Amino acid sequence: MMFTVPAADPELAIEAASRAQAEFLRIVGAVVGAERAHLAGAILLTGVHGVASMEASGHLSSEMWSATPDAVIDALVALVAAER
Repeated sequence: MMFTVPAADPELAIEAASRAQAEFLRIVGAVVGAERAHLAGAILLTGVHGVASMEASGHLSSEMWSATPDAVIDALVALVAAER
């Protein structure tokens, strides 16, 4: 994930990020429909970002939540895919 524009030659990075985003939205749109791709993509990205942050900080332990980070992401993807 990229949260800031790189200082050296930002145009190349912006173009690459745009291509990656377009491909991601194409894949998501193939599952949920093009009209819902942006919303579903945002849900997936923010959800995965939250899982990564919680896991990195030790707040997403299997003991506490009875689920692994992978299981949480699998459930998130299944929920988004079911909303067609």
